[in-house]
Amino acid sequence: MMETLHKVRPAMTAVLLIFLLCLQVSALPAHQELPEQGDVVISRLNSEERPVREAMELISDATRWQIFCSPEAGRQSLVMYTQNMYASDLFRSIIRSQGLLYRVEGNAIHVMTLREYNNAYGGAKEVFQLTYVSAERAEAALKPLLAASGAQLTALPEAAAIVVFDSPANIETLKQVIQQIDRPLETAVVRLHHSIAGDVATALQRFVSPMGAISADQNSNQVIISEVGGRLQ
Repeated sequence: MMETLHKVRPAMTAVLLIFLLCLQVSALPAHQELPEQGDVVISRLNSEERPVREAMELISDATRWQIFCSPEAGRQSLVMYTQNMYASDLFRSIIRSQGLLYRVEGNAIHVMTLREYNNAYGGAKEVFQLTYVSAERAEAALKPLLAASGAQLTALPEAAAIVVFDSPANIETLKQVIQQIDRPLETAVVRLHHSIAGDVATALQRFVSPMGAISADQNSNQVIISEVGGRLQ
């Protein structure tokens, strides 16, 4: 038997707008799919201080993709050891490890640095002001949803905000997600009579949203659950 004792709503968090007005941001490109044709398994890449250009030439030779590195990106030093990776996975691993970006234009794949991309193409950015959810929790929930190659998300706890560098289309998607998670939390304290609070809290942990939290008070044998409004019903 369980008895709900009470529900409470937290107050709104403070907002620091001046910090946001001083923030300088740049933009990142939309994610683009690599060609499916020629995406073969590359048996091995052993790179000891190899220029990125040479690794991209290896991928290009194996796949027949036309990969063009800018001089600045191509001379970056790469250390990587891989076995039996698809060319697309290997390509993206190099891009991520080196902090590079790429753009697909027809049959050509252009690899460049962030500075070069911003100078050539521009991009999209957004500052999301948060009311209820913390910047750290919003960051944890949104980072897996980033779409762009090289996209970034920065939490600003002092300003109760997050800054997103991503494709324009995905930024619209992230706006919708934020509308769902940036809502007041409700807290329920549940007293257990025939179960152990710690065991129940452990069992329920997988049902808690990224915004929520669950804990156990062993002394009173109570479970404390905090969730976005509506999920406690």
